[in-house]
This record gives sequence, C-alpha cells and structure tokens, in this order.
Amino acid sequence: MKVLLLRRRIQLYFEVLPLHLLLTVPFALQILGAIALIQWLSWQNLAQINAFVLCLAALVVSIYLGSAIARQIADPILQLSQAACAIANGELNQEIKVQGIKEIKILADSFNLMIQQLKAGFEAMEKTNKELEKHVEERTAELKLSEEKFFKAFWSSPSGMAISTLEEGRFIEVNESISQILGYAKEELIGKSSIELNLWVDERSRIQFIQILRQKAAVHNFETQFRHRAGTTKAIEISAQIIRLDGQPRLLCVCSDITQRKISEAQLQASLHEKEILLKEIHHRVKNNLHIMANLLDLQSDAIQDPKLLEVFTLCQNRIHTMTLIHEQLYQSENLAKVDLGKYIHRLVGNLYSSYNSNANRIILKIEVESVPLNIETAIPCGLLLNELVTNAFKHAFPHNRCGKVHIALHQDATEQLHLTIWDNGIGIQADFDWQNSPSLGLKLVHILSKQLKAKVKFNGTNGTFFRFSFFELLYKPRF
Repeated sequence: MKVLLLRRRIQLYFEVLPLHLLLTVPFALQILGAIALIQWLSWQNLAQINAFVLCLAALVVSIYLGSAIARQIADPILQLSQAACAIANGELNQEIKVQGIKEIKILADSFNLMIQQLKAGFEAMEKTNKELEKHVEERTAELKLSEEKFFKAFWSSPSGMAISTLEEGRFIEVNESISQILGYAKEELIGKSSIELNLWVDERSRIQFIQILRQKAAVHNFETQFRHRAGTTKAIEISAQIIRLDGQPRLLCVCSDITQRKISEAQLQASLHEKEILLKEIHHRVKNNLHIMANLLDLQSDAIQDPKLLEVFTLCQNRIHTMTLIHEQLYQSENLAKVDLGKYIHRLVGNLYSSYNSNANRIILKIEVESVPLNIETAIPCGLLLNELVTNAFKHAFPHNRCGKVHIALHQDATEQLHLTIWDNGIGIQADFDWQNSPSLGLKLVHILSKQLKAKVKFNGTNGTFFRFSFFELLYKPRF
C-alpha cells in the first residue's frame, strides 16, 4: 500500500511539473530580454563583466520566483489528490490544510466536509451492521433452539410422527412410534412413499386426504385405515400440516392408532343396541301388564250393579290407561328415555273425550300443545295429573247436558320451564273452595302429583275452573 502511494505521489509530481515550467518560463524570458538590453547598453557605456553578473542574478531571481508561485498552486492540488487517494483506500482520518489561494482553500474545505460526512456515514453503517449481526445471531439461536425442541418432541412423541416431501410424499424422518404403528423399521420407511409401501387400504380415502390438504393446507383428525406390514388393518387418525424445514416446504403428519378405540366404540354400540331392545321389551311388558289389570277391572265391573262403585272402577281403569299410554309410546319411539308430551296429551285427552262425551257436539275440546320431550320421571305424574283434571271437567263442569269448552295448553318458555294449563267454562267452584284439602280423591291426587313435580299452581274457580302448573323437567332420582 505504501509503495502504491509513493508511486502515485511521484506520478502526480511529474503531472504537475509542466505547470511549474509554465509559470517559470515567462519570468525567464523577461530576464533574458532584460539581459540582452543590459548587454547592449554595457557595450556602449559599462564594463562587460558587470553587465554579465547583473544578468545572471536576474535569471536566478526569476527562476526562484516562478518556482515559488508554481508551488503555491501545485502543492495544494497535489495534497488534494493524495487525500482523495487515501479516502479511496478507506483512510477517512484525513484533514487537508491549505493556505494561500482562496479558491483552492474552498475546495479543500469541501473535501474536509465530505470526509466528515463519509466518516459519519461509515460509522452509522458499521453500527447498523453490528445491530443486524446481533439480531441475526439472536434469531439464529432462537431458530436453533426451536428446532431442537421440535425434534425432541418429534422423537419422544407417543403418537406416530413423520416428515415427508410435499410433492411425492416420501418419508424424510420418522419417529419410533410410527414404526411401531406400521410395523416397518425406520430404515425401511425413509425414502419411500405411502403408495410404494401400500399403506392405504382405501384409495378413495387417500384422494380425499390430498384434496383436503390442497384446499386448507392442513388436515385435522382424518380417520382412515392403514395396512400393517403383517397384513392386518389398523384404524388410523391423521392430522397433517405443511411446514418449512431447511427452507423447503414439508409435510408433518401425526398418526394415532385408534383401532382399539374403534373396537370399543363398536362394542358400546352393540351393547347399547341390546339395552335398547331390552328396554323396549320392558316397556312393552309393563304396558301389557297394566293393560291386563285394566281388563281385569273391566271384567269385574260387569258384575257390579252399584253406580258409585262402577264409577270407581272406571276411574281406576282410566288411571291405569294413563300409565299404559306412556309405556306404549316409549317402546314405539326411537328415543327410549323421552316421551313427546305433546303427542301424549293428544292421545290421552282424545281417549278421555271419547269415553265421557257421548254427544260430540256438546263439549268443544281445544288442545294447544308444543312438542316437548320429557323423561318418564316427569311424564307419568304429569299424565296422571292431566287425567284427573280433564276427567273432572268432562264429568262435573257441564251438568244436565250443558254445552261448554275445555281448553288444554302446554308451553315451554326460554328458561325451559313448562306451563300446563287446563281450563273449562263450566259451572266452576265456589270462591272459598280449598282444593288442596278437598276430600275428593281426584283432587288429592292432583295435589300430591303437583308436589311431586315441584310445580307452582295457579287456581281460579270463577267463570269455570282454571288450573296452571309451572314446573321444570325432573331429574332421575337414584333408586338404590
């Protein structure tokens, strides 16, 4: 580097040398003219030796003055050139000091300002580079730590995990769990695809998996069947996600063997089906037994002549029939745990209407009920309660063949509370009547059943008889 600078300085000196000569020659020519004039005069008036000495002195002075003036101009230019070469080589600790010519001094000041700006720019760039290097180092360390954690989880995961190429689906990495699921050693899986290993039992399932992956770039809990190396079939649940690994898009798959779970589910379904059949049979037999009891009462009533006793038998038959309808509807329904209370009310009230209203035009029946599924714990007391009140309305509200209306409504509000209303416009009950302490067996049953339902009861005996029961579905009580 020093040799190059020395060579450059010598080169610049010779480049500036013509300027020295250009400034010196005019003085020399003037002196020579003066010498010639003095020489001519000396021949005329003075001694020749003295004239020669004066000419020589004038020549020396002119050369010195020309050289000095040339250096005043050329040296600052040379200094500027040397500073520019140093800056080009990265030496920014330069300062050019020029005295004399104003224009060259202005140029030198501009050079100094440029050097300061370059130095500040390089310092800022160096600071930015250091910050970027630090940030890159931190990100690299974080990425390395993340990859280490990922692969620790990958190798230790109890679920089968595999990384494969996105296009061909060739395995790049697999863990021990997936080797156990598929029955292949790690070396046998690496570099092979699922098609080459004939893993997919159903080709349509593989196509569906690829379609979901292309549409959503991820697959979650996809159930399919894989072929084990031993030839057996295993139920597999796959989740897959496209990731970037070493700058390349890869497919990360997580597989779980759900064969045992599927077997357990099938066993539970079979057991549930058996229990449904058994429960249907129980409801069917209960219904038959209740029906037998009602028939026995009916046979016994044929031998009874007392009208009051016959009425008691009829009431008992109706109560039994109320429970029979529930069990009949349960075993005929797909849902063995719930009764559609709306349908049940239609059937129950329809049967009572046919029994007590021989003249169909005398009593108008209006039923406005919603379809509400209820468990048997709630449906039976609700049905018995309805049976008592509707029977009372048909029997006692319209004496002497009086015409009237019976209105039954069922509504469930936003809080899932049920509101059952039984109303008639018959003769009603006196205002001071205490229905809760009535000696009537029917009203005693209504009181007991309303308490069983935990119902709030609203009663009005004027302008007919009005009952409203507000209650929630009961929970099953433990029997043992």
